[in-house]
Amino acid sequence: MTVAAVFQRVQEFVADKNKRGLAGWLFDGMGEKKIVAPYTVDTYLTASKLHGLCPRLETLRTKYGLGRDESVSPELSWIFDVGKLYHTMYRCWYLGPRGVYMGKWRCIRCGWDTDGDGTADELGPGGVPIKSYCPPPSHPSKKPIRLVSMPEECPECGARRSAPDWTASGREVDGEHNLIVFDEWLMVNEELKIRAKSDGNRRSIVTGKIIGQELKSISAFGFSKVKSMGMGWKPEHKTQAMVTAWMAGLDAVEVVYMNKAGWKEPGEIVHPVLVKVDMEYLDAHVFTPVKMLRKHLAEGTVAPPLTECPSRKVTRVKECDYADQCFAERKLEANIK
Repeated sequence: MTVAAVFQRVQEFVADKNKRGLAGWLFDGMGEKKIVAPYTVDTYLTASKLHGLCPRLETLRTKYGLGRDESVSPELSWIFDVGKLYHTMYRCWYLGPRGVYMGKWRCIRCGWDTDGDGTADELGPGGVPIKSYCPPPSHPSKKPIRLVSMPEECPECGARRSAPDWTASGREVDGEHNLIVFDEWLMVNEELKIRAKSDGNRRSIVTGKIIGQELKSISAFGFSKVKSMGMGWKPEHKTQAMVTAWMAGLDAVEVVYMNKAGWKEPGEIVHPVLVKVDMEYLDAHVFTPVKMLRKHLAEGTVAPPLTECPSRKVTRVKECDYADQCFAERKLEANIK
């Protein structure tokens, strides 16, 4: 390409940017191109992707070296980032300063956290007694995390969580404040190679009981569906919540749906749904498929179809990207037998 051609391309690029204006610049900063490699014996599974796990699909991907496109579009990127801000508001702006949100907290100025070493670790932030462990020391997930309420300030550098008069306008304060943030912690089950991040726990104002939290920010449409259908609207949320609660050593977890649209009544802000750990459900829908996947990955073989696989009843499975390989493999196996 000649210098003149390159110069023309640059001019066209700049003109296009200017034509689209600020929205164009924002748009180009969003999104992520992501191709996920096939699973191996060393791959850890995340709790959010365990619902509907198909060992056959995943072992076919491994056999043929087929990656999965999990790219995030600019539109979804914006939605996800807004959702993260809602989680920050819930934990760090509203419940945290009231002393009812429990978890791991971190100073973003100096890096101190409530699960570090030394005196702060033993006493809890600011001398606040340690409330509980998550998960318990006897649980198969990775090391226990000390759960404490949000500290008012960092004992190492003095950074504060908020202005003394914590009001709506107090959130826009100088650099000495808003420096204590919630730190989601990673839980790991090495036997099944499952990972999950905890959204924290809240202490019931009425009973004082610790309730696990799974935060979901959704649209007004989704919020109305949840209020009418509960977990029946998004069964994958139920599975994720149950796995997270089990890994945290809890009997139940509260899935808190946050309405990202406008609202007029308090009941339209959040809608909590309590999900109790059902070991039979986990065994059938999570543990059995995961164990089957692990077995065939270790053996380097392709897993058989699950009993409830819809491909046994229909000739075209729109939800499965690997239906063609699946049917081809089954026909080949039938011919061999």
